[in-house]
Amino acid sequence: MDVTKRKMEHSWSGGGILYDAPALVVLTGSRKTPLTELSAQFCLSAMILYAESLGLATCLMDSVKIGVNAIGALRRLLGMPRGHSVLGALHVGHPAHRVCNATPSISLPVRFAGAQGRRG
Repeated sequence: MDVTKRKMEHSWSGGGILYDAPALVVLTGSRKTPLTELSAQFCLSAMILYAESLGLATCLMDSVKIGVNAIGALRRLLGMPRGHSVLGALHVGHPAHRVCNATPSISLPVRFAGAQGRRG
């Protein structure tokens, strides 16, 4: 086994790579399906925006993507089907630190001009 794989397995077994985050979202799919990876990236972007709006912290984890795709034991641990790859991974949890000087947000009324009463 090469040095990189050994280092990655060591990091995973100690839990350090996950930074004690309570949730890890792993998106998998077949790279043979058109636009699968692009769709996964859009999905992760939406998850990040939604989590942040709820006050949760997120972190994209390419190391998880690279590690799982490279190490068969991790693929088996996640129960990934044959032919699937990790397309993206995201940690979600409560932030360790809060920003003290953040600008408070306010809800603004939204009105769509010209959309009133129309049927498509």
